[in-house]
Amino acid sequence: MRCLAALLPVLAAAWDDIGYDIVSRDLNEQISQGEGGTFTGGKGILVRSPFDSFEHSGSEQLVVPATFWTNDLFTPTSLYPGNGANGNPMCPSDGHDCDADPNTGDDGPWNYVQLAIVVGSSMPDLMIDYDNIQDQDWGWGVFYPTDSNAVDKRCRWLADENAYDCLGGWIDGNSGAWTDDSSRGGTGGYTFGNPYAGMGGGGTGCHTDNHEIDQTNAYSATGQNLIQDHDCQCNYEFNDFGNWDQWVDAFLNGWTGPMYSLDYSACWMNNPRDMIDLQNAIFWRRTDWTDGTFPWAHYGDGVDLTPHNQGGFDGDRRYWGWNEVPVDKELVNNPLNWDAIIIKLPTDMGSGKYDRLSNLDNVFGLGHELALEYALNTYVWNDDPNLRILVPGLENIGNRPGSYVVLVREFPDSNGNFFREFYCETWTSPNARYQIVYDNDMCYMAWGGGVSV
Repeated sequence: MRCLAALLPVLAAAWDDIGYDIVSRDLNEQISQGEGGTFTGGKGILVRSPFDSFEHSGSEQLVVPATFWTNDLFTPTSLYPGNGANGNPMCPSDGHDCDADPNTGDDGPWNYVQLAIVVGSSMPDLMIDYDNIQDQDWGWGVFYPTDSNAVDKRCRWLADENAYDCLGGWIDGNSGAWTDDSSRGGTGGYTFGNPYAGMGGGGTGCHTDNHEIDQTNAYSATGQNLIQDHDCQCNYEFNDFGNWDQWVDAFLNGWTGPMYSLDYSACWMNNPRDMIDLQNAIFWRRTDWTDGTFPWAHYGDGVDLTPHNQGGFDGDRRYWGWNEVPVDKELVNNPLNWDAIIIKLPTDMGSGKYDRLSNLDNVFGLGHELALEYALNTYVWNDDPNLRILVPGLENIGNRPGSYVVLVREFPDSNGNFFREFYCETWTSPNARYQIVYDNDMCYMAWGGGVSV
């Protein structure tokens, strides 16, 4: 964690409205795009929602899902949209509980601000040999290029038992028969890292549902499967000098259609570079494999295809653009490893690098700033004191958990590739309950003096 205590005495007389604080500048450097090919700029960071249901997991849960960010990744909506309109990425659609939010009229989470924690300066504590993570032979991790159910719906292959260890039971490697066994914790019960590099294999494995392995098997014209082993690791034979398009071709021979088809087909790689290249390849081919049904969307047409107040499909904003990286639960949940709480704007609000939080309701209609205030309540006033992860006030700026926040905007270039930028902006919530203060090199949450919870 960066030491911010030295900044406390420095309060500028003039308050700027928007700009870059010390943490946002450092995080922007860590996600910067390189000029020498994929993953040659910044070394990347991790973001994670601390309220994704895994925060209540028992002691047997040793890894939890995070998302790896770098601006070599070009997908939109790169943070799981768990806030707003039930926080269900299947919505809006038929066949799901997609009730409209009475305050906004939205029946999906795509136009809401999202919250998460960010790990930047403590990345060496979460990633083995992080200083060399860009080396071609680095292979210590587990990286899924898409949503994958990495921790909850995958089974860890145990070669010595010829069986899959699943949550609540195991599956025989020969017959596929299921046996109940409450002592089995599934892949989330193993420690972090690539099992083929002597690590624990937490989060690796094949997708399962209804007590059977349902991982998608699909083949290329030359007979190569999407996966290469019982652990459902991606088949590196598809990697032609960073071009994973052949994997997408094979994927098209399997189960395609809704966004959730990614969960069943997702495989893992041992390094960020391959994950980045495959994640981009899947996104660039989105109009080939996804049908825009869960959620309803017109992919490939940018965002806001029709005005929001006319039931617009929001286009690529509804793309499932986050990856999944199983990381050590205790380390990522330790506030001392957090740089800040991030406040992420909806993807592409229309002004590109000039998107700002204070324009939220001007773009999407009334109610979205109020929804953010409600979401902040969860971070500040959680009934479990151990889950109060935002503590407003200038005096808490150097604490963890504390008051430090940064904002993130996500916008496309002329080619339709999306990028992220950290910044800070002065803002007051609708009921004046909270305010974000941008003051010179600092960005923090303060009490607004308005209605109390």
